[in-house]
Amino acid sequence: MTKNFLFTTAKNRTQSENDFHKRRRAFLIYMDKVCYIPVGSEMSHFEYSEKLGIEKDVFEKLCRGYALDGDLYFYKGHFVYDEELINYAEKFIKEIQKELNLKEDMKVYFGLNVGKEGEIWKPSFRFK
Repeated sequence: MTKNFLFTTAKNRTQSENDFHKRRRAFLIYMDKVCYIPVGSEMSHFEYSEKLGIEKDVFEKLCRGYALDGDLYFYKGHFVYDEELINYAEKFIKEIQKELNLKEDMKVYFGLNVGKEGEIWKPSFRFK
């Protein structure tokens, strides 16, 4: 049985996954507002969306992502992207960059190639 990475909780993640969640600065964009998961939190995007009262079917369509090591990553659904997501996320890049104190030369990626548990997944597309 494969793990559904979309709906994991701290209890069913490995320690390396929880460590990754603590290292990144995750966010989701809901109703045209960037909502940041608290610094150092092990929460997944889905766990955070539940705290915000967002329904699962709405969550799957939300633009979400994280900053890690000075770069930005965006995706939706099962870590995918499309032209619509790119166009939408573009509107928030500067705001997120400023809020998270990211440098001008940061890289921006869309989509993730889902890999093995505990590994850092490679991005699908470099935008900037």
